[in-house]
This record gives sequence, C-alpha cells and structure tokens, in this order.
Amino acid sequence: MQQANPTEQLVRALNLSTGVEMTFDPNTVPDYAVAYGYCEEHNRMSWLFAHVHDNRMDEVYRHLPMLHGEKTVSCGDWCALRRV
Repeated sequence: MQQANPTEQLVRALNLSTGVEMTFDPNTVPDYAVAYGYCEEHNRMSWLFAHVHDNRMDEVYRHLPMLHGEKTVSCGDWCALRRV
C-alpha cells in the first residue's frame, strides 16, 4: 500500500500578483494563511501576532480585506482553497 504524500495536506496560500507561495501546517485554517501572507506583505506581523496571542482572530478577519468564495478565501492578493 502506498502512503499519502504529507505535502498534499498542507495549506497553501498563493500571492496572485507575485507568484509567491507559502505553506502551512495541515491544521492551519485557510483564512489564517491568507491573513498571514497579507500581514507579512504589509508589515503588520506584530499586529497579527498580538491578536493571535489574545485569541482575537475574529477582529483580524473583520479588519483585513477578506473575501470568501465558494471554494476560496482571499485577503488582498493572497488566495487559498477553503475546506468544503
């Protein structure tokens, strides 16, 4: 029996403008992956980590340009597949 490739389960966020791709642990929520890419690109990592530490991700998602499609989630130029 062939084992599944562990990289198939990683969450991937892609910057549609630059082609940069980030991979995250399989337990990462796709919304977080695109928010992370956006915040890194816009020098807002301290802000993001402060909200993560304080368990205030709902506030992060409200203040960033998040869009949810049927199968995707995006934030700025960052896009990821949603788990459906």
